[in-house]
Amino acid sequence: MTDISAAGPEGGSAHTLSARERLGLALLLLLAAALRVTWWHFGPQVIESEGINYARLGENLAAGRGLLGLNELGLELIYPPLYPLLIAAGIHAGLGAEYAGRLVSFVAGAGLPLACFWYGRRYASTAAGWLAGLVAAIHPLMIVLSAAVLTESAYLTLTLCGLYFMAEVLRLGRRRATLGAGVSLGLAYLLRPEAMVLTMALVLLLMLWNTRQWRQAAQRAAVLLAVFAVFAIPYVAFLWHETGQLRFEAKSAEGLLMAQSKVTGGEFYFGVDHNLAAYGASNTPDLARLKSEHVSVAQTAAVLARQSVRNLPNLLRALGSAQLGAPFLVALVALGLFATAWDGARLRSELPLLTALSLTLLTFCTWPFLHDRFLFPVMPALLVWTGAGLARMGLWARATTLALGGSRTVVRGAVLSAVAAPLALTVACAVSGVRASDELQESWADPMRRDDMMVGRWLHAQTRPVRIVDTTPTVAFYAGDVLVAYPWADSGTALRYLARQRVTFLILRDADRARRPYLPAWLASPPGNLVLQKSFGGAGGVTRVYRWRDTSPGQ
Repeated sequence: MTDISAAGPEGGSAHTLSARERLGLALLLLLAAALRVTWWHFGPQVIESEGINYARLGENLAAGRGLLGLNELGLELIYPPLYPLLIAAGIHAGLGAEYAGRLVSFVAGAGLPLACFWYGRRYASTAAGWLAGLVAAIHPLMIVLSAAVLTESAYLTLTLCGLYFMAEVLRLGRRRATLGAGVSLGLAYLLRPEAMVLTMALVLLLMLWNTRQWRQAAQRAAVLLAVFAVFAIPYVAFLWHETGQLRFEAKSAEGLLMAQSKVTGGEFYFGVDHNLAAYGASNTPDLARLKSEHVSVAQTAAVLARQSVRNLPNLLRALGSAQLGAPFLVALVALGLFATAWDGARLRSELPLLTALSLTLLTFCTWPFLHDRFLFPVMPALLVWTGAGLARMGLWARATTLALGGSRTVVRGAVLSAVAAPLALTVACAVSGVRASDELQESWADPMRRDDMMVGRWLHAQTRPVRIVDTTPTVAFYAGDVLVAYPWADSGTALRYLARQRVTFLILRDADRARRPYLPAWLASPPGNLVLQKSFGGAGGVTRVYRWRDTSPGQ
């Protein structure tokens, strides 16, 4: 990227902005904010299923009840605390949990184009910085994430800020960049625990890159780790206190258990045996699951290796998915990365992005269960390289038009066309692809979830907090109630289990037929314990609310 601008990367004016540039940044921020507000207003209509967990954690934190989730099976340990804490702060400020979660994502998402601008401008060229910021501002996936109750929007922005500072640390530049990297990565860790692995990898990279100046590098590494520890140690200490284990995260246990489990699907998550002992991942406390994990390092390595072979085709398909902007985004990224030679300064500026990208791909490839959003952390690097690729397209159009004797007006038109056409095609692909994103589209494209929101609000108006049995979490969330998941068992065991759970309402919908073995029979002829309260018709079919009548079934 070093020849993209005459000034070159890492120039002396990299940290200062002209009045014109400050105006441009304000307009870029305004564009990003306007697009995200527009989507927020017309797009999401109901909270995402993963967002429900964060929102309920925020509600319980705000109420002083601690990290209790929707099912209240004990402390929720698999979710890092920062996002729920921010939602709780919004609740204290008078916002609803769902609104507060979307607001956090909006603020972080609007800031991502600025971070892309700074990275591209500092380590590539001014043109690359502006174009990277523009792509981040208008990319449909980034816009949709900015209105989702998910950690991805905040995590992407914080990690890119950390990588920006880390590129400066690698060259042993400004000392305050070390503080910026530590703060950004420490906050990112409190959103997604893989940021700790990224931080360790970047510290190792710092030492390997500066072997001749190892004393200075060691000093920067010590400061970075100390700042990171300020954020990380309280969370690690919390996990240690609750589990009796030294852990920096609590989610991997579920993944390893799933990879080794002989059961799949509903039984893995909701299994209940004939003695009414729950053994599913979603109907047992996180603490019990953590303590049941007894996997050696060798076994873990074997599981991850096996999963990498299985997941490699999924990874390749995901990288080529339209929601990222492929195939045009891939071409622009390749152009931004490989159109110019790599010298030492160029390699140093790219290494933080390459490190983050590699770790995300490794995680995606080895994890037992996959969602589209697991791959989204590749986007900051791809956005920066896309900006550089567009800048290269502009330079090519300019040089070609001048060589052909074009006038100044023709040159400008050629440059604009060479940049606008691939950018428009990338955005068009992403618009098409993001509509099929597995979790994101839940908030606007799933009619059953909108029906569930209506049912939940009706229950909220009718009752005090109770325990609701359902196959999905949406009704219980909007009702303000506790969720009890239908067990994976035979009909008689399920009835005995629900009686022990002291449930109040049950939700049965036509779409539930395939979700538990006994639900088709219950829909055709409800058990005598169920007393119909109300039926709701909707685009997703009929939803029925039953009240549980305790008749001590199965005795």
